[in-house]
Amino acid sequence: MKQQINLYVKRESVKVPFSATTCLLILVVLTLGLTAINFLEQNKRSQAQQQLTQMQQQKTALQQQLNKLRAANKPKPESAELLRQVDRLKQQLSQQQRFGELLARLAPQQQGLFSSLLTGLSEQALEGVWLSRIQTSDNGRRVSLQGYTGHAELVPKYLKQLGDAPAYRGAQFDQFELGEAQQGLSFKVSGTRAGGEADG
Repeated sequence: MKQQINLYVKRESVKVPFSATTCLLILVVLTLGLTAINFLEQNKRSQAQQQLTQMQQQKTALQQQLNKLRAANKPKPESAELLRQVDRLKQQLSQQQRFGELLARLAPQQQGLFSSLLTGLSEQALEGVWLSRIQTSDNGRRVSLQGYTGHAELVPKYLKQLGDAPAYRGAQFDQFELGEAQQGLSFKVSGTRAGGEADG
C-alpha cells in the first residue's frame, strides 16, 4: 500500500499595509509640512521683530517730541527788577498780615491809633529792611522800631521814606542803634512823632 507524503509547505503571504511608494509619499508630505510650519514660524518671528523695531522707533520719536515740548514750555527767567517788585509786594503783604493780627489783639480804644501807625509802616516797606518789633509810648507820640537789615545804609533810607506816610510826617528819630545779628544787622530807632493820639 503506497502512502504519499506532501512535503510542500504552502507559504503564507505577508500583507504589507503600505507599499514603498506610499511610504515615500508620506515622507515627502511630512517633510513638506514641517518645512511649511518652519517657514510660517520664521515669518511670524520676522513680523514680530519688525513690529518691535517700529515700536522702539515710535517711542524714540515720542520721547524727542516730549523733550521739545518741555523745552518750549520751560519757564523763562524773570528779570531782576520783576523779582524785586515781587519780593517787595510779598514783604508788604506779610507786614500787613502781621499788623492785622496785632490790631485784632488790641483794645478798641487803641486800635485807631495803631491802625494809622501800622498802615504807614506797611505802605513804606523797603526791600532789605524787616521790622520785628514796634513800641509806642506817651499816647503814640514816642515810637520805637526794631528790625533787621542786610545793609546799614538802608535804615536811614527807610526812615526818610517812612516820613512820607501821614502818621510819621515830621517825625524826629533821635536814637539809633546798630548791631550784628544772624539775619545780618539788627537796628533799633526811636523818635517822636509830630502828632499823637489825635492821629488815630
